[in-house]
Amino acid sequence: MELLPHHLLASGESSPEPAVRTLQAGPLEVDYVGGFLRYVRVGGHEIVRMINFAVRDRDWNTVPFRIVDEHIEEHAGCFSIRYRAEFNGGPIRYVSDIRFEGGPDGSLLCAFNGNALSSFERNRIGFTVLHPLKGCSGERIDVVHTDGSGETGVFPRLISGVQPFRDIAGFTWRTANWTARLRFEGDIFEMEDQRNWTDASFKTYCTPLSLPFPVAVNPGDQVRQRVAFELVSGPTGGKSAVGGGGEVALSLDSSARTMPHLGVSRSQEVDSLTDKEVTAFRSLRFTHYRCKLDFRSDEWRARLISARREAEQIGSALELVLFLRDPADAEALVAAFASNEGQVEVDRLVVFRSCRKTTPSELLAAVVGTLRQGFPRARIGAGTDAFFAELNRQRVSTESVDFLNYSINPQVHAFDRLSLIESLEAQADTVASAKAFAGGAGVQVSPVTFRMRWNPNATSQSANAGDALADVDLRQLSLFGAGWTLGSLAQLAAAGAEAITFFETIGLRGLMQAQAPVAAEHFPAPAGVCYPLYFLFRELAGARTFRSVHANAERRVSALLLVNDGRLRLLLANLTQQALRVQLPEGFSARRCRVLDTTTWARFALTPDAWDNASQPWAGSAVELPAFALTAFDGTARGTSQTSEATRSESASGTRS
Repeated sequence: MELLPHHLLASGESSPEPAVRTLQAGPLEVDYVGGFLRYVRVGGHEIVRMINFAVRDRDWNTVPFRIVDEHIEEHAGCFSIRYRAEFNGGPIRYVSDIRFEGGPDGSLLCAFNGNALSSFERNRIGFTVLHPLKGCSGERIDVVHTDGSGETGVFPRLISGVQPFRDIAGFTWRTANWTARLRFEGDIFEMEDQRNWTDASFKTYCTPLSLPFPVAVNPGDQVRQRVAFELVSGPTGGKSAVGGGGEVALSLDSSARTMPHLGVSRSQEVDSLTDKEVTAFRSLRFTHYRCKLDFRSDEWRARLISARREAEQIGSALELVLFLRDPADAEALVAAFASNEGQVEVDRLVVFRSCRKTTPSELLAAVVGTLRQGFPRARIGAGTDAFFAELNRQRVSTESVDFLNYSINPQVHAFDRLSLIESLEAQADTVASAKAFAGGAGVQVSPVTFRMRWNPNATSQSANAGDALADVDLRQLSLFGAGWTLGSLAQLAAAGAEAITFFETIGLRGLMQAQAPVAAEHFPAPAGVCYPLYFLFRELAGARTFRSVHANAERRVSALLLVNDGRLRLLLANLTQQALRVQLPEGFSARRCRVLDTTTWARFALTPDAWDNASQPWAGSAVELPAFALTAFDGTARGTSQTSEATRSESASGTRS
């Protein structure tokens, strides 16, 4: 019996990803995907991540478009692409003639000729150019402003909360052994650090944010823009390493480190957990159970009682996320918790102010003392319930708190699978940048979700009260979703996040389907099934230390090595739709393995305990990893010295409490 259609289980996508066509422009290789130019590279080095365009509505939503009358021509060392982009979303009707040309000298010319067909409000229309982190971060850039003056600077290393460069007519930059130049026409451009939203790029975009927005657009209004790229100097030739094929080789960090505290959020779909669900989640051994308490509603008391009961049932401590109006709310919480029977402890308290993007210092000064007295064992944090960008732009005082908090989702600007995979590169930078201004406080990411839960930058009143399924993504029930989550954990853990909360327990945003499914026509997971995500966290249950795993192939696999008392478990996920041959890391000997893929998942989806006994003997130093598969290898370190090293490192790191 097929519990889920194959394509949904594999990638969580209702339609196939657009085909990739690699084009040549002299020494340049360029991937043409879904109407955009991606991974512009020369000599195996990525120079530009993407040249694309967008129509952004008044709430910064990206309006979808379809490609009409597409024509692609290739000649010796050059190419030409022409098509019409038709935008259609809500009140927005817009068309643009698009042209991309690649010359034999390594030049690119991009043209956008847009026309409005309806009246609407927009925040942005036109080109953006994305620059990769690797090869740009920390490197020199020479900017030419619209008045002809110049400015020299560097791409930021830590994440910049403000635009690194404004009023851009063009710039020249050096990356590896090449110097490249971009020129812009048709609007004023500026640059932002997209790592603020975990996009792995610096973005040069049109229309400065200092100008008022939204802007009224009327039928017949036109936008005419051009972007020109050229190679100024540098060697040519060499083999491209971006995308790539062949065997994937893994390598290990030399020492083990303490795992972050891992938690899960309370479901917004169910009022209580069934006995089966309690059993399923007890086996995951989450350290904390996240519950949001909004003191603008009288329901917070009932939520607290339910959350305390459920946390005790699944064996986790509580993480209470407090949206306070004033200090009296903190006093009410302490009194309510003391009067409610139960053994479960509060492990973490996160303090926010209702209707504010970040926690104000005056609120912390007024409530932290009360909370510490009422919850003497709890760590107290503050920050933002929104993107890292909000915390980076409005810094929060850490004098009275133990950690800073922000959330992560990979789909603020782009929604395709490649962009989601790219976002993993930027997650570690958010932790490193937060640590730089945390004043010694820890860093927590809570929660991690696939979609934006709410829009902190919307300009319309209805933006956060619209589609109830806007934050739901079919990748939640997919193998790709599990592989992406493994990559997220690996990046955040390696950067030193002290705690991470992932997703919810039950339902459309959870790790398993509810007994009474919601929106079955949009989210077709059968009642009670455990998603691939569930089995990932079953593998992680109780892990105390880890070693980072590195791959020689960008954006193709995610991996993490768990180290406990000398016992090793390698978790490995294929992020692609092709089978991969993967060379296991030197120093690791696999003895048994479990494979979760499109052929095996159904055996465990309704009987998750069977997964623990699914391992098969394994011998060999390489594996053929099926498309989107999640694999767990149990093994040992090769050589007594390496085993001792892992055990000593674990002992020195301590264990999770």
